[in-house]
Amino acid sequence: MDSTLDITLPGAPSFSLDRLTLEQSLQGGKNLYLVEYDLIHDVHAKGKTPLDIMSLMEASGLILDSRIDLDAVGDLDGPLTNRIPFHLLFATIVEPDVAGYLFALDPSRVKVIDPDALRPPQEDAPLPAGITLGLSGELDAHALEKLKPEVMDALESGKSLSLDLSRAGLPGAAFVQFVCAAHRSFLERGRTLSLRGVSAEARGRLDALGLGAVPPACAGGGCPMAKGEALP
Repeated sequence: MDSTLDITLPGAPSFSLDRLTLEQSLQGGKNLYLVEYDLIHDVHAKGKTPLDIMSLMEASGLILDSRIDLDAVGDLDGPLTNRIPFHLLFATIVEPDVAGYLFALDPSRVKVIDPDALRPPQEDAPLPAGITLGLSGELDAHALEKLKPEVMDALESGKSLSLDLSRAGLPGAAFVQFVCAAHRSFLERGRTLSLRGVSAEARGRLDALGLGAVPPACAGGGCPMAKGEALP
């Protein structure tokens, strides 16, 4: 991750700040402010210098960055603005309702910044390109007959399939036969079928059935029952 954070705020020049510096400066419940002075009216007209302003602010907090916005002065093609904005990023424990008094400015020129808005959004992990079917109740022949159309729909969709056994009964030989046949069909289409949510008891039952209970359709097909490789 890039260690530098580029901060662009409305009505202000861009700032560049080290992420670690930002995190450390806000420790202890400090607030983050964007403060705007006018070098003409707030500084020079009062017999002060930018250094005077910064020294005053550092007595009650930490200046993270500062910028003089010369672009706001304008050019000869238009009227001069008679102002030179001086922006500062400032961290302090002073609360927003009294910040205006601290800076001796109109509250409209003291903006509270939400630090979370400066952090890049977290990218969601990509979802697996597959379907999960949750099974419940007994895994008998009747249940498997009802399951077959859903498995066929998943097969026709071109996606891989996971069967979630976390709420299902203990698997038997009929379930092993069904899953191995389905797995073979999925493999033939370049997809996979796997199991999840297998309890210790269900795992023991599958192990007890052994590969001898697996029909030839699974032979050499990487059946998810084999060696427990697809059982989490």
